[in-house]
Amino acid sequence: MIDLKNCIKVLTLAILLTNANFAFAQKKKKDKKETTIKETIRVDDDEVYEVMEVQEVVNVSDSYNRLSSDKINEDTKWVYSKYRSSDRKYGISKRGKMILPMLFSRQIYNKVSGDNAFCMGIGANYGLYNIDKEIWEIPMMYATLKHLGNDIFLARAKSGYYGLINRSNEVLIPFEWGEISRFEGIDNYYLIHDKKNSLRGVYSLLRDQFVISCEYKSFSKIRNDNLYKVNNNKGYNLITIDNKAGLKNWYQELHTIRDSKNFIVKLNDKMGIIDENENIIVPIEYQNIRVSRYNDGSYLAINKDGKYGCITANGEISLPFEYDFLNTSYSNSLTTRKGDKCGMIQVNNGSPHEIVTCEYDAIIVDKESLIVKKKDKFGILDSYGKLIAPCEYESIEKVLFKNYSSNYIYLAKKDNKYTILDKGSREITAKGYDLITPIVSLDIRNSYYNTVRKCNFLLFKDKAKLGVLDMLGKEVLETKYDDITGEFNNMIIVKNKNKVGIYNLLTKRETTACIYDQIIIDKTGNYGTIGTAIYKLNLADNTKSIKM
Repeated sequence: MIDLKNCIKVLTLAILLTNANFAFAQKKKKDKKETTIKETIRVDDDEVYEVMEVQEVVNVSDSYNRLSSDKINEDTKWVYSKYRSSDRKYGISKRGKMILPMLFSRQIYNKVSGDNAFCMGIGANYGLYNIDKEIWEIPMMYATLKHLGNDIFLARAKSGYYGLINRSNEVLIPFEWGEISRFEGIDNYYLIHDKKNSLRGVYSLLRDQFVISCEYKSFSKIRNDNLYKVNNNKGYNLITIDNKAGLKNWYQELHTIRDSKNFIVKLNDKMGIIDENENIIVPIEYQNIRVSRYNDGSYLAINKDGKYGCITANGEISLPFEYDFLNTSYSNSLTTRKGDKCGMIQVNNGSPHEIVTCEYDAIIVDKESLIVKKKDKFGILDSYGKLIAPCEYESIEKVLFKNYSSNYIYLAKKDNKYTILDKGSREITAKGYDLITPIVSLDIRNSYYNTVRKCNFLLFKDKAKLGVLDMLGKEVLETKYDDITGEFNNMIIVKNKNKVGIYNLLTKRETTACIYDQIIIDKTGNYGTIGTAIYKLNLADNTKSIKM
């Protein structure tokens, strides 16, 4: 009895503090009246507590316009702070009166029968609150509570184990399990995970017993066949709900095939394809069959001789097994190899087919074009495998426009002279240069994973001249600076006699003299250094730069 008294005392004080905090947070109208009542709480025949409570009708719109509400029914609303989106707390108002303060997290999906009760909680204390009766049908005694349907609730006890309860808080499945979830496709059956050995089984709620004991590492439904894919220490198999194995063999791997009753399997380290009756569709002799397919239904495979090709789920060969290598990228164009020569096949556009024969020393794959190498010379193919730039260049590099990733050019070197090729591989520079290279853009972050450089301008060198080209190959600046090391917002970092400054390409003048050892361009500010001194730069007027 002493423990019960203490619990009720603590609960009473908590209710008082909660109501006091909530009332304090509301803006009171001057003409609103408060009513003070006395409530008597009887613990037993010997002790009676008298509690004073200030009641006030709370109008949501009066609270500094800080609150919002969502309708539950004609009488009841959810109330919450409109300015707190993360970890939002909810209360409930009924006919203008707050019946629950804004302290609760909620779970409003999978409605209970009558749509009049909600799983709610404070911290890790959840229960089921009935808004019609204004009572807790299930006390706030669970770490989590979720309605699964049919007034059955998944609850996690404070011990960390899961069980099932009904709306009357009666235990349907004891709190002994690491996980419990609905069994797909069948009501009143639940998938149980035994936390102690990490094995899974199936429990029938109506029969009040396991129909499949916890003996499987994984458990998943197969299509609409009432078959289930399972895995234990023997391997993978298909079973029925009464735990009868559907396949004679237990396989190392068992993969479903979309829109088919066939399966990709692995047995004794070899792969093949079987149907649901375990008839062999593709002999189990392949070194590998990739389990993701192309648009036409083909699967990349390696046969018993180590040759690459493609097969369908029905066992048809859709690409001959004659390649020594075929890459597995998710691009529609895949490189192939026969011996030491490379080619290309195209997938996801009809059956896999060869678009480039294996005649090149190397192929650099890109979304819209391919750079190829043959006898130490480079050329370009379009995405269909057509040669659009002959293999006569000493080097070719793709460069993207900084702000337009779908637009690009090629920097090509031929006979020791550099030129620019457009997307169609046409030369767009009026002449060749001793050097053309991208000017680093200082106002973008290049990822480690970027394999193609981005820029707005190009540096050219021709004999004693140094200058700037735009991305269309036009000269926009010829200068006698020693070097150009970076670009941002149409301004370039220039270098003269080992000192750097800034040149504006639009105004065509030097806005910052070449007096600095280093210039730093950053979103937090622009700085120059002279020796150990640091200056905050004014890019428009260097005389207003400030030593820090």
